[in-house]
Formats: sequence, C-alpha cells, structure tokens
Amino acid sequence: MNITPAPQREVALYFPYYPANRRTYLPMALGLYKQGVAQGLRCIEGINKKEIIFTATWSVKPLPSDLTVCRTEFFVPEREGLVYEFAFPNTEFISYLVETVQNYNESKPIDMPQQFYRRILGYA
Repeated sequence: MNITPAPQREVALYFPYYPANRRTYLPMALGLYKQGVAQGLRCIEGINKKEIIFTATWSVKPLPSDLTVCRTEFFVPEREGLVYEFAFPNTEFISYLVETVQNYNESKPIDMPQQFYRRILGYA
C-alpha cells in the first residue's frame, strides 16, 4: 500500500472526532482517503473461506461534515460484479479507513473492516 500521509493541517480537522489512540493513524487514513480508491481481498466467512477481490472508489470531500459516496464492487467468478453504493458521513468513512490502516499487514492484501461490509450490505 503506497500512501502519502495527509498534512497536519488536514489531519487536525478530524482530531475532535476520534479518540487519542486512533489519531496516530489519521495521517495515513486521510492519505488513503485522498487517493479515492482501495483494492484488495475480502475473506468470506463460512466453510469455504473464499477470498473475493474488491475495488472501492469514493468521492473525496474536504470537510469532516461532508458526505462521502463509496461504490464497492466485488468480483465473483460465477456471477457478474456485485456493486454496492453507500453514502457515509466523512467521519464514519474515515473511521473505517483508520481501522483499515491500523490492521494493514504488508504480507497480505488490503481489506476493509468487517463493520464497513456490514454497513454497505445493510446489516448495521
């Protein structure tokens, strides 16, 4: 994952929305946010534990109070692409990116947090 951390003046706008232990990940999360795209693999829970390729794209907005529209497409070989689109308050969407950056491991492809998927699928 090649991310340029966001400058401190942009990060400072988001400080009031997150506890201190998550703020350390904000520069990288906002850097990812500014890219407007994330691609990776989602491990599907269950017996087969398949991994599904996904691409998430989103609109980049400057303020924490703005809405981010995120379009997530899953590429499943036996089906046409599964596409979900959802509007998040920026602070909520950035929170998912903070968790993504926090859980990132260079030896594995990027994955969004489980709560993100629950939200776009209508389970949260």
